[in-house]
Amino acid sequence: MFKSVELNISKIEVMSNDYANEIAYKWKYRGRYAFYNIMQAEQELKEFLNKELHKSTFYAVLGEKEELIGFYSYAFENDIMWIGLGLKPKLTGKGFGKSFMQRALEFGISEFNYTESKILLTVAEFNKRAIHLYESFGFTFVEKKEFYVKDKIYPHWVMGKQLNTSQKTVERTPY
Repeated sequence: MFKSVELNISKIEVMSNDYANEIAYKWKYRGRYAFYNIMQAEQELKEFLNKELHKSTFYAVLGEKEELIGFYSYAFENDIMWIGLGLKPKLTGKGFGKSFMQRALEFGISEFNYTESKILLTVAEFNKRAIHLYESFGFTFVEKKEFYVKDKIYPHWVMGKQLNTSQKTVERTPY
């Protein structure tokens, strides 16, 4: 059972080059979570640092002191929203996941006037902490996929959530 701590988010804005570079070159996750270090995957790094994509895909999440605390990404495939998120390494494992995820969902639905009935995401299969969080928001396993990163296969889960589009809200189930 994880405790939930409110994360103070002051602003969500289009990702700037400075923020993208900070994430790519200064954020370092440790242990098995080092898999999420953007510098490890050349193609992901190129995509992340591509300024053209920042206008519609990547968003910087700023804390109460206007410091970078995370990012959200949104992509659309056949009109279905795929979300991605990353929390600053020093903030992970401290109970901020629920409020960070809640804002990611609310922002994406609002920003893109999203009216479809589901949202999808992918998560590394080993990341039980994130899977547990996503399940608390009603995401369920859809399928397993494998991704190659630096010549190694990493199994991932695709997870999906059905939305109550008539209410335009995102409901989270308690742990």
